[in-house]
Amino acid sequence: MSAAKGIPNSFYWKLSGICFVIGGCMEGFMYATGFYDIVTKKEAEKYVESLEERQELLRKLRERGLLEGTDIGLTTSPAGDASRR
Repeated sequence: MSAAKGIPNSFYWKLSGICFVIGGCMEGFMYATGFYDIVTKKEAEKYVESLEERQELLRKLRERGLLEGTDIGLTTSPAGDASRR
């Protein structure tokens, strides 16, 4: 018997199996409908937008003389430059 009185362990094994199958079906549906492609595209668009905003801020700071040619490591990919690590 389990910690809960009156509920056998076999119930929890069956419940775990059912949840596993339901989760697998959900993942399959998301893959089949192109969910992951859409999310990847939207995340890339957000990253590019934030990168452009940072570059614009740096440009403005340099124009005002508040920043002199400092490289703060902005890269064009979310993973960064692996050779610098």
